[in-house]
Amino acid sequence: MGGRAVLQWQADLALALGCDRVACLAPKLLPEMAAVEQFVVEAGASFHPIESLLQFVGLLSADHEVVVIADGIVLDRVQLPQHLLEGRGVLALPADPGLAAGFERIDADYAWAGLIVARGSIVERLADMPPDSDIVALLLRLALQARTPVVSLGADALDDGSLLLALDTSVVAQREADLLGGSASKLSWFAPGNALAARLATSMAPGGLKIGPLIAGVLTGGLLGIGVLLSLFGYQPIGLAAIAAACLAGNVGTALNALKTRLYDLPQNPNIARYINIIIDIVIIIALTVPATLENAHERLFLPVMMVGLLRIGSNLANARIKALLDDRVVLAVILAVAAWFSVLPMAMGAMSIMCLFLALFVQSKLR
Repeated sequence: MGGRAVLQWQADLALALGCDRVACLAPKLLPEMAAVEQFVVEAGASFHPIESLLQFVGLLSADHEVVVIADGIVLDRVQLPQHLLEGRGVLALPADPGLAAGFERIDADYAWAGLIVARGSIVERLADMPPDSDIVALLLRLALQARTPVVSLGADALDDGSLLLALDTSVVAQREADLLGGSASKLSWFAPGNALAARLATSMAPGGLKIGPLIAGVLTGGLLGIGVLLSLFGYQPIGLAAIAAACLAGNVGTALNALKTRLYDLPQNPNIARYINIIIDIVIIIALTVPATLENAHERLFLPVMMVGLLRIGSNLANARIKALLDDRVVLAVILAVAAWFSVLPMAMGAMSIMCLFLALFVQSKLR
């Protein structure tokens, strides 16, 4: 899913729970295990492929904690109950929806959700079991016998895909499509530049999620520089068009990062997009100001700074749709490029400033 084997998703979950050793139970060495081993080692943990019950028993002692993840379980890290991050528990689902989704019943009320955090002492009892026993089933029974608390995840985790039992490729493919399609369905064409970028990002996923954001970032920086240079040498319409293309590339990179965060269950960093927007605004102001001499710099700066400042004020006060439009720098740069081509740039900047001022003073007056 998203270019990662389910096994790697499980290793990521184990590391999120604080494991410093990851044991992979399989009857033979699988091709996927080499990539997972590299992932685990790079994260600072050790990796142990095991084939038998006795090999597993030899890895642990009574003072250890043990995390058990059942075959095919994919669980979003953000949905991990706080209790399992801080203590022990058997993760469970309400019985009826859990059984319908293919999970194993553990009592009258619950089905096992495929995750255990328990004392390592339960593993010692495995040494007395037949060597061909089902290790995971035994660990579940031993954890319940040791009165490890049952922690319910809730049936909503199955509905929104936070918990997935991926035992065949069709389930994984459907989950990936749901994640990407869910992101695309939330787009609004009221901000056409942002919507177009999000559509492009969705069409590039999942194959473009690894290298795509980097390429988009390089392209954004290069086009912004070209736009400023063209404006400096008197080709302002073409320079502003290059900045519009840079804004589109930057939006594609932001959208790819958002999809990557959603698909790979990674922590979000909203500051990156904010800093990019600030840089783009500064570049637009520079492109609208150059070339300028010291004597007339303040005059040439006035309208660009006023326009960008009022756009930001209007964005802070507007409703969601208007805010999306005012934040769409692709649309802004295209309007400015067209205005520069027809030599009406000051008039266009003044008109947009007045529009934002009207929005700030009258449309949202009851809020401020």
